[in-house]
Amino acid sequence: MLYQETFFVYRSILKCNFAETFIIMYLLLSFLFTLAFPFSSFAEKPDLVQPMLIPMELSSNFAELRPNHYHSGVDFKTMQAIGQTIYSVDDGYVSRISISRNGYGNCLYINHPKSGLTSVYAHLDSFESFIDSVIKRKQYADESFEVDFCLTPNQLPVSKGQRVAKSGNSGSSGGPHLHFELRELVSEHALNPLTIYDVKDDVRPRMHKLTVNPIKGKGISAGVSDSKSYQLETISNGVYRIKNGASIKAWGFIGLGLKANDYMTGTSNVYGVYILKVDVDDVTTFNYQNDEISFDSTRYINSFIDYEKWYKNDELIMQTYVQPNAYMSNIKQLVGDGCLDINEERDYNVKMTVCDYSGNKSVLSFVIKGQKQLIPIVDTAWGNNYFPWDTLNSFKTDDISFYIPAGSLYSDIYFNYIYNKDSLAYSDTHVLHYPYVPMQKYADLKIRLKNDILSDKQKYYIAYKNKRGEWEFMGNTYDDGFIKCETRFFGEYKIMCDTIAPTISLLSKGKIISFRVKDDTSGVGKWSGYVDGKWAVFSMDNKTNTISYVFDKNRVEKGKSHKIELHVFDECNNEAVYKTNVWW
Repeated sequence: MLYQETFFVYRSILKCNFAETFIIMYLLLSFLFTLAFPFSSFAEKPDLVQPMLIPMELSSNFAELRPNHYHSGVDFKTMQAIGQTIYSVDDGYVSRISISRNGYGNCLYINHPKSGLTSVYAHLDSFESFIDSVIKRKQYADESFEVDFCLTPNQLPVSKGQRVAKSGNSGSSGGPHLHFELRELVSEHALNPLTIYDVKDDVRPRMHKLTVNPIKGKGISAGVSDSKSYQLETISNGVYRIKNGASIKAWGFIGLGLKANDYMTGTSNVYGVYILKVDVDDVTTFNYQNDEISFDSTRYINSFIDYEKWYKNDELIMQTYVQPNAYMSNIKQLVGDGCLDINEERDYNVKMTVCDYSGNKSVLSFVIKGQKQLIPIVDTAWGNNYFPWDTLNSFKTDDISFYIPAGSLYSDIYFNYIYNKDSLAYSDTHVLHYPYVPMQKYADLKIRLKNDILSDKQKYYIAYKNKRGEWEFMGNTYDDGFIKCETRFFGEYKIMCDTIAPTISLLSKGKIISFRVKDDTSGVGKWSGYVDGKWAVFSMDNKTNTISYVFDKNRVEKGKSHKIELHVFDECNNEAVYKTNVWW
């Protein structure tokens, strides 16, 4: 209990921006306040209703680690079904609607001026008719299924508890659920919804693995400068140690990493932790806490996770030290850059603590023994390609140019480049550094087209070999003998060609007409559907590669045969057309 009370006060202090002269008074007031409202991120807790009238269970929590972004909300389970009724959590107005085959899919944004919040509901299946009619008008006006538009406060007002939509599985959803967010209205920062909604959780987080990462050229551990992993085991409930009592001997600057997850009552789901804190000799050197996320900085997660281990092993390991280019608003306390400076031959007592939002905690304690060792010098064989993180960097040959804006790298690198000649290919294969090194911003890439055999240059495209070993379309802009694109990935690139149109096959026809579409090369790009020669809303589901049309009684006459026409283009503008007649 003493820990929880101290924890509540500590969390409130971290949110405080008052002058030092008022801190003592604030400590007392915040402590009393947290007894009534633990973990509140608001001066006054908003009175919001639940977005669904079913038990509140999470499949994902706030700020879970994802490659390239944090999870910006919570995922509420929908009893493994599509069609749960969604309610506006407060009075307000629909401020934005986004319809996409990817990402959030069918998504609704509602502003709540009284509480200063925006609520977001994503992966929806459908909308209430008063909202759907506005969407349809926009889609027909733009002749596009995918739309993203804002509304004024008087266009679609809603009241607290009003039905607005049905839950679904649209966009990049991996199964039926409601992705729900609360955003601060002015800053648009995503806030932790567990501040408002109580979800039962009496299960402690679990710790799985510790990594010790000597800083190249500045540190060494166990005689090497490479990262080393240590498996963890429990001593008692919530208390961990390094398995088999393995000792750590190090010298110089050492970074630590931790693989840990949270769990909740009555579910087998795996969640992200709320707090990760590191103390060295009873001094806090690192404190990470997930109360809010700035969308402008969410990609900086790539500097927080061990990106190389994610790329190679699908492991998400949190690093408790920061790289030079790392804007992390959820790091609340940091000594230096978080690295341990092992510069004395003595024991350094380290304690790592992880907590969930309900105050359940787990602790790992271990010792790093300071032992003088010769620190290896960084290999500068590629010294001519030294790329500082804070400047524009470029690499150019007769066959390739690569421009990386300042602030794209998280730390300095020695850029590595190799190429594989292929006299029969459209270009050589260019390997730009290592794919397990992340980038924050888009870089400009141009590759020379060597075997130009097509009059239509749009059929050529730059392909990137992704983590799964597949060649992925990146761009097909022709520029005076080169093909160019933008990219945020290091790795393997070449020019490929696509002259084959997508395939379309009819799956069903009736009130709902559905097609399977496929393109094995550049991938499906845009599409257009027509009913009796007029453009109509044909929706696409990327997960199933299906395009569907539902007859609209307000636009199509019932009781007759109708001409259906679907045009599908790939990314290189090859077109496929399917025509059929349907009685409705």
